[in-house]
Amino acid sequence: MIENDLSAIPQCDMLIVCASFDLDQHSTPDTLSALRKATRHGTVLGSIDTGSYLLARAGLLDGCRATIHWENATSFAELFPNISLTREIFTIDQNRWTCSGGSSGIDMMLHLIRQQHGLELSVGVAECAILGGIRSGHDEQRLSLQARLNKSDPSLIAAIQVMEANLTTRLSVPEIATLTGISQRQMERVFTKILGVNPAAYYLRLRLERARSLLRQTSLQIGTIARSCGFSSAAVFARTYRNHFELPPSQDRVL
Repeated sequence: MIENDLSAIPQCDMLIVCASFDLDQHSTPDTLSALRKATRHGTVLGSIDTGSYLLARAGLLDGCRATIHWENATSFAELFPNISLTREIFTIDQNRWTCSGGSSGIDMMLHLIRQQHGLELSVGVAECAILGGIRSGHDEQRLSLQARLNKSDPSLIAAIQVMEANLTTRLSVPEIATLTGISQRQMERVFTKILGVNPAAYYLRLRLERARSLLRQTSLQIGTIARSCGFSSAAVFARTYRNHFELPPSQDRVL
Protein backbone atom coordinates (compact mmCIF):
# COMPACT_ATOMS: atom_id res chain seq x y z
CA MET A 1 0.00 0.00 0.00
CA ILE A 2 2.72 2.47 0.91
CA GLU A 3 4.75 2.16 -2.25
CA ASN A 4 1.75 1.85 -4.60
CA ASP A 5 -0.42 4.67 -3.32
CA LEU A 6 1.48 7.15 -1.21
CA SER A 7 -1.21 9.80 -1.63
CA ALA A 8 -3.77 7.60 0.17
CA ILE A 9 -1.90 7.55 3.45
CA PRO A 10 -3.08 10.95 4.80
CA GLN A 11 -6.72 9.77 4.44
CA CYS A 12 -6.18 6.78 6.75
CA ASP A 13 -7.47 6.91 10.32
CA MET A 14 -4.90 4.27 11.25
CA LEU A 15 -1.99 2.89 9.25
CA ILE A 16 -0.21 -0.34 10.18
CA VAL A 17 3.22 -0.80 8.59
CA CYS A 18 4.46 -4.29 7.69
CA ALA A 19 8.02 -4.45 6.41
CA SER A 20 9.21 -8.06 6.71
CA PHE A 21 12.65 -8.46 5.10
CA ASP A 22 14.67 -6.14 2.80
CA LEU A 23 14.20 -3.15 5.09
CA ASP A 24 16.59 -0.94 3.10
CA GLN A 25 14.51 -1.57 -0.02
CA HIS A 26 11.34 -0.47 1.77
CA SER A 27 12.89 2.51 3.58
CA THR A 28 12.76 4.78 0.55
CA PRO A 29 12.71 8.58 0.93
CA ASP A 30 9.18 8.63 -0.50
CA THR A 31 7.93 6.05 1.99
CA LEU A 32 9.48 7.78 5.01
CA SER A 33 8.22 11.15 3.81
CA ALA A 34 4.71 9.74 3.37
CA LEU A 35 4.74 8.33 6.90
CA ARG A 36 5.79 11.71 8.31
CA LYS A 37 3.08 13.42 6.26
CA ALA A 38 0.48 10.99 7.60
CA THR A 39 1.21 12.05 11.17
CA ARG A 40 0.60 15.66 10.25
CA HIS A 41 -2.88 14.64 9.10
CA GLY A 42 -3.61 12.91 12.38
CA THR A 43 -3.17 9.33 11.23
CA VAL A 44 -2.49 6.85 14.04
CA LEU A 45 0.61 4.88 13.08
CA GLY A 46 1.33 1.30 14.01
CA SER A 47 3.65 -1.48 12.97
CA ILE A 48 3.95 -5.24 12.92
CA ASP A 49 7.30 -6.94 13.48
CA THR A 50 10.05 -5.09 11.56
CA GLY A 51 7.62 -2.38 10.52
CA SER A 52 8.91 -0.60 13.63
CA TYR A 53 12.17 -0.03 11.75
CA LEU A 54 10.41 2.11 9.16
CA LEU A 55 8.66 4.22 11.77
CA ALA A 56 11.96 4.60 13.62
CA ARG A 57 13.88 5.55 10.49
CA ALA A 58 11.26 8.18 9.78
CA GLY A 59 11.91 9.59 13.27
CA LEU A 60 8.34 8.83 14.31
CA LEU A 61 9.16 6.78 17.39
CA ASP A 62 11.69 9.13 19.00
CA GLY A 63 10.89 9.56 22.67
CA CYS A 64 8.25 6.84 22.50
CA ARG A 65 7.92 3.40 23.99
CA ALA A 66 7.86 0.78 21.23
CA THR A 67 8.44 -2.89 20.61
CA ILE A 68 9.74 -5.16 17.86
CA HIS A 69 10.31 -8.89 17.40
CA TRP A 70 12.79 -10.17 19.98
CA GLU A 71 15.18 -11.38 17.26
CA ASN A 72 15.58 -7.75 16.11
CA ALA A 73 15.61 -6.13 19.54
CA THR A 74 19.40 -6.01 19.93
CA SER A 75 20.07 -4.25 16.64
CA PHE A 76 17.04 -1.96 17.04
CA ALA A 77 18.25 -0.76 20.43
CA GLU A 78 21.72 -0.04 19.02
CA LEU A 79 20.39 1.86 16.00
CA PHE A 80 17.70 3.89 17.76
CA PRO A 81 18.82 4.82 21.29
CA ASN A 82 16.17 7.56 21.55
CA ILE A 83 13.39 4.98 21.54
CA SER A 84 12.40 3.23 24.77
CA LEU A 85 12.34 -0.38 23.59
CA THR A 86 10.09 -2.82 25.45
CA ARG A 87 9.95 -6.62 25.34
CA GLU A 88 6.15 -6.62 25.37
CA ILE A 89 4.06 -8.37 22.72
CA PHE A 90 2.57 -4.99 21.80
CA THR A 91 3.15 -1.47 23.07
CA ILE A 92 0.88 1.56 22.78
CA ASP A 93 2.26 5.02 23.40
CA GLN A 94 -0.29 7.72 22.60
CA ASN A 95 -0.87 7.40 18.83
CA ARG A 96 1.92 4.90 18.16
CA TRP A 97 0.95 1.22 18.15
CA THR A 98 3.74 -1.31 17.68
CA CYS A 99 3.68 -5.08 18.01
CA SER A 100 6.28 -7.80 17.88
CA GLY A 101 4.78 -9.77 15.01
CA GLY A 102 3.16 -13.16 14.62
CA SER A 103 0.10 -13.69 16.79
CA SER A 104 0.75 -10.49 18.74
CA GLY A 105 -0.88 -8.54 15.90
CA ILE A 106 -4.16 -10.30 16.77
CA ASP A 107 -3.79 -9.32 20.42
CA MET A 108 -3.15 -5.70 19.46
CA MET A 109 -6.24 -5.58 17.22
CA LEU A 110 -8.37 -7.20 19.93
CA HIS A 111 -7.19 -4.43 22.25
CA LEU A 112 -8.25 -1.87 19.63
CA ILE A 113 -11.68 -3.51 19.29
CA ARG A 114 -12.11 -3.48 23.05
CA GLN A 115 -11.03 0.15 23.25
CA GLN A 116 -13.50 1.26 20.58
CA HIS A 117 -16.38 -1.21 20.99
CA GLY A 118 -16.08 -2.83 24.40
CA LEU A 119 -15.02 -6.07 26.01
CA GLU A 120 -17.96 -8.15 24.83
CA LEU A 121 -17.20 -7.65 21.14
CA SER A 122 -13.46 -8.26 21.57
CA VAL A 123 -14.19 -11.52 23.41
CA GLY A 124 -16.62 -12.51 20.68
CA VAL A 125 -14.01 -11.91 17.99
CA ALA A 126 -11.46 -13.93 19.95
CA GLU A 127 -13.88 -16.82 20.25
CA CYS A 128 -14.69 -16.72 16.52
CA ALA A 129 -10.97 -16.91 15.83
CA ILE A 130 -10.69 -19.97 18.14
CA LEU A 131 -8.23 -18.21 20.44
CA GLY A 132 -7.43 -19.61 23.85
CA GLY A 133 -7.48 -16.17 25.44
CA ILE A 134 -6.68 -12.50 24.97
CA ARG A 135 -3.21 -11.48 26.02
CA SER A 136 -2.29 -8.16 27.55
CA GLY A 137 0.23 -5.97 25.80
CA HIS A 138 2.44 -6.33 28.87
CA ASP A 139 2.91 -10.05 28.30
CA GLU A 140 6.48 -11.05 27.50
CA GLN A 141 7.33 -12.06 23.92
CA ARG A 142 9.59 -14.98 24.72
CA LEU A 143 9.03 -18.10 26.73
CA SER A 144 10.58 -18.11 30.17
CA LEU A 145 14.24 -19.04 30.39
CA GLN A 146 13.24 -22.29 32.09
CA ALA A 147 10.97 -23.18 29.18
CA ARG A 148 13.53 -22.22 26.53
CA LEU A 149 16.27 -24.31 28.12
CA ASN A 150 13.94 -27.02 29.39
CA LYS A 151 15.92 -26.80 32.64
CA SER A 152 14.75 -25.84 36.10
CA ASP A 153 17.84 -25.66 38.29
CA PRO A 154 17.48 -22.26 40.04
CA SER A 155 21.22 -21.54 40.25
CA LEU A 156 21.65 -22.24 36.53
CA ILE A 157 18.72 -20.01 35.59
CA ALA A 158 19.97 -17.23 37.87
CA ALA A 159 23.49 -17.37 36.42
CA ILE A 160 22.26 -17.23 32.82
CA GLN A 161 19.99 -14.31 33.67
CA VAL A 162 23.04 -12.44 34.99
CA MET A 163 24.95 -13.27 31.79
CA GLU A 164 22.13 -12.13 29.50
CA ALA A 165 21.87 -8.86 31.42
CA ASN A 166 25.62 -8.19 31.04
CA LEU A 167 26.53 -8.82 27.40
CA THR A 168 28.01 -5.37 26.86
CA THR A 169 30.02 -5.08 30.08
CA ARG A 170 31.69 -8.47 30.37
CA LEU A 171 31.80 -9.95 33.85
CA SER A 172 34.29 -12.48 35.16
CA VAL A 173 33.07 -15.92 36.17
CA PRO A 174 33.69 -15.15 39.89
CA GLU A 175 31.63 -11.96 39.53
CA ILE A 176 28.77 -13.91 37.95
CA ALA A 177 28.92 -16.45 40.77
CA THR A 178 28.80 -13.67 43.37
CA LEU A 179 25.81 -12.01 41.72
CA THR A 180 24.10 -15.39 41.46
CA GLY A 181 24.69 -16.09 45.14
CA ILE A 182 26.61 -19.34 44.77
CA SER A 183 30.28 -20.34 44.81
CA GLN A 184 32.26 -20.41 41.59
CA ARG A 185 32.93 -24.11 42.06
CA GLN A 186 29.23 -24.84 42.44
CA MET A 187 28.39 -22.81 39.34
CA GLU A 188 31.05 -24.62 37.31
CA ARG A 189 29.65 -27.95 38.45
CA VAL A 190 26.04 -27.03 37.60
CA PHE A 191 26.88 -25.80 34.08
CA THR A 192 29.03 -28.82 33.28
CA LYS A 193 26.47 -31.29 34.58
CA ILE A 194 23.37 -29.75 32.99
CA LEU A 195 24.63 -28.03 29.84
CA GLY A 196 27.89 -29.85 29.19
CA VAL A 197 29.92 -26.63 29.01
CA ASN A 198 31.61 -24.41 31.57
CA PRO A 199 30.14 -20.98 32.43
CA ALA A 200 32.84 -19.05 30.56
CA ALA A 201 32.14 -20.95 27.32
CA TYR A 202 28.39 -20.46 27.64
CA TYR A 203 28.79 -16.74 28.38
CA LEU A 204 31.10 -16.34 25.39
CA ARG A 205 28.53 -18.02 23.15
CA LEU A 206 25.85 -15.59 24.27
CA ARG A 207 28.09 -12.61 23.48
CA LEU A 208 29.02 -14.02 20.08
CA GLU A 209 25.38 -14.66 19.21
CA ARG A 210 24.60 -11.04 20.06
CA ALA A 211 27.51 -9.96 17.83
CA ARG A 212 26.26 -12.09 14.94
CA SER A 213 22.81 -10.54 15.29
CA LEU A 214 24.31 -7.04 15.10
CA LEU A 215 26.49 -7.97 12.14
CA ARG A 216 23.56 -9.34 10.17
CA GLN A 217 20.96 -6.72 11.06
CA THR A 218 22.94 -3.46 11.18
CA SER A 219 25.72 -1.63 9.38
CA LEU A 220 27.56 -0.83 12.62
CA GLN A 221 31.33 -0.94 12.37
CA ILE A 222 32.96 -4.12 13.58
CA GLY A 223 34.84 -2.24 16.28
CA THR A 224 31.56 -0.82 17.61
CA ILE A 225 30.01 -4.28 17.65
CA ALA A 226 33.06 -5.70 19.43
CA ARG A 227 32.75 -3.13 22.22
CA SER A 228 28.99 -3.59 22.56
CA CYS A 229 29.53 -7.33 23.06
CA GLY A 230 32.18 -7.02 25.75
CA PHE A 231 35.36 -7.58 23.70
CA SER A 232 38.49 -5.59 24.51
CA SER A 233 39.36 -4.90 20.86
CA ALA A 234 38.23 -5.54 17.31
CA ALA A 235 41.21 -7.85 16.80
CA VAL A 236 40.30 -10.03 19.78
CA PHE A 237 36.69 -10.08 18.65
CA ALA A 238 37.56 -11.03 15.06
CA ARG A 239 39.84 -13.85 16.18
CA THR A 240 37.29 -15.23 18.64
CA TYR A 241 34.47 -14.91 16.13
CA ARG A 242 36.41 -16.81 13.48
CA ASN A 243 37.31 -19.58 15.90
CA HIS A 244 33.65 -20.00 16.86
CA PHE A 245 31.81 -19.54 13.53
CA GLU A 246 34.66 -20.59 11.19
CA LEU A 247 34.60 -17.34 9.23
CA PRO A 248 35.62 -13.76 10.03
CA PRO A 249 32.95 -11.24 11.02
CA SER A 250 33.57 -9.23 7.84
CA GLN A 251 32.28 -12.17 5.80
CA ASP A 252 29.20 -12.77 7.93
CA ARG A 253 27.39 -9.57 7.07
CA VAL A 254 24.09 -9.45 5.25
CA LEU A 255 23.77 -5.70 4.75
